[in-house]
Amino acid sequence: MFKTYILLCFFCFNASITFGQNKETSIDSLLQKGNTFYAESNFKKAREYYLNVLEKDSSNIDATFNLAACELSLDHKTEACIQFNNAYYLGADDARPIIKQYCGAIAYRNVMYSGDVDTVPTFQLENELLPLMLIPENFDGRFPPMELNP
Repeated sequence: MFKTYILLCFFCFNASITFGQNKETSIDSLLQKGNTFYAESNFKKAREYYLNVLEKDSSNIDATFNLAACELSLDHKTEACIQFNNAYYLGADDARPIIKQYCGAIAYRNVMYSGDVDTVPTFQLENELLPLMLIPENFDGRFPPMELNP
């Protein structure tokens, strides 16, 4: 009985690993097929493959960015801008100049980069206006001394 249990556990573990690898291979395969159709200027077919990738992995940066490019090529500007913004917030820095060129501005999110806002929020400390966020190029690694409220 114990041997049967061990064998069953082994097969279940092996099946889960195989399923995970198949999912990864499936995503890579779908992405590659989408890229092939995109290279052939078959944007509708490429779009289908990128959407399939995103059904399996909604945070896939490449599929999101490529879907946005398809939408732009199909003259679906609104959808392209949504997808480029999604790609940008997933980490595709290449999307930023495209958003600026075709969409105007980065879409508002609860968390934004300091370079994405026109005016950095400030607060007043004594007689000085200080930025409410750290701006990397202005930050020297030291925080100014402040007195805390009791």
